[in-house]
Amino acid sequence: MKYRLPEADFELPDGYFDQSVTVLSLGPDGSPPLRILITRGLAAEGVSVSDYAESDIASRRRAQEGFDLLWRRDHVLDGRPAVITASRAEEQGDPVAERHAYVLNGRAVLTIAFTTSGEFSAEQMKILHAFNRSFVFRNED
Repeated sequence: MKYRLPEADFELPDGYFDQSVTVLSLGPDGSPPLRILITRGLAAEGVSVSDYAESDIASRRRAQEGFDLLWRRDHVLDGRPAVITASRAEEQGDPVAERHAYVLNGRAVLTIAFTTSGEFSAEQMKILHAFNRSFVFRNED
């Protein structure tokens, strides 16, 4: 399997499953940063992206202070089944806005989490939507 990092490409042996994490932070000067966290998980045989998302939401509900799920929707991202959510939580007593996208790619599930302190600004929402529109898988599912 060919693996790609921003800095390099390399080959991995058969049977390897990518569980890497990508962390990005961006935003206009003077506003709280928009943090993007992309994690990769493996869905058990027969587990749908909806089931995977529900399990993660339940874990976040237990682990995050002040967690509140605002909405949850089935979605499609680059032709793959997905679930998107909006939620709020607290980090060290401060409010945090969250958007999650769970995307099934074969048995792998990419979880893309967008977070910011307080509420998302209009500019941050534009960035979030542009990110989602530009997201294209390189491999077949």
